[in-house]
Amino acid sequence: MFRRRLEGLPKDPVFDADLTKLGFKCTPSGQFVKINEPEKFFDFFFTDNARWNEVRKEAFHACVRRELYQRLATANIRPLYLPQLSLERPVQEPHVPILVSTPGVFPKHVVVIVNEHIQDLAIWSYRILCRQGGINDGSAVGFVDHLRSVFKGEEVLVDSPTSTGTSKTPNARSDPGVIILNPGQLLYSHKFNRALTYASWQAFPRESAVHETPRIHPEHNTVPGNRKSEEHIKFVFDKVLNNAKYVDPEAQLYILGIADGGDSVVELLNAECKRTSTFAA
Repeated sequence: MFRRRLEGLPKDPVFDADLTKLGFKCTPSGQFVKINEPEKFFDFFFTDNARWNEVRKEAFHACVRRELYQRLATANIRPLYLPQLSLERPVQEPHVPILVSTPGVFPKHVVVIVNEHIQDLAIWSYRILCRQGGINDGSAVGFVDHLRSVFKGEEVLVDSPTSTGTSKTPNARSDPGVIILNPGQLLYSHKFNRALTYASWQAFPRESAVHETPRIHPEHNTVPGNRKSEEHIKFVFDKVLNNAKYVDPEAQLYILGIADGGDSVVELLNAECKRTSTFAA
């Protein structure tokens, strides 16, 4: 019987999540193009080796996500980590982020977006985002800009300190609130301390290029209260949308479901209606 030692196996590929090192740049309009050939976009089939292509794609997507979240942060939309309900990223506790407008500001209109279960947070389609559509058409960035142009600002309530505590008082006009759910990134890596999609899990570093993907433990590699997409959506509805700290109880909610995210929302609302119905069967 023969066996190959680890040092004799082909090494797992490594690509830095650095846009410049990968040979790309982000244009002012939000398109990701090649540095030396600005008319060309990301090419998945960089080699004829599936593992190399997969790892390179994940490194590129990490750069895309970084740019996306930076742009949303300039629009005062930042992560809220569940189940801790913390604005600070937990150090070593399983967590999954969603995106929320600046806490403490209470607009009268709040748009809730439920994405499909295979996409990263606030990503509509990598296929669109990594090509001509760019970050505006392929993610929440363009939608948020359009949303604000539609509502054109409104009078809101903000937290104001008083002698007896904190009260909400009218302030200047503000944009509509935005809450973006994250039914796709429900796997959690203790090694990297972050939530990720199944596709990102597949691109994890391995002992060698021929080793199998690290196994997913159904408890240790998921987040309490958010282990499945339906559970995650219900958690957000119960703990965030029904929480006066994040949403004005008098606010109007506009719920948008994308692909199977819409199916999950409808199922949740149907179940809640049946549970609270006072009519006899």
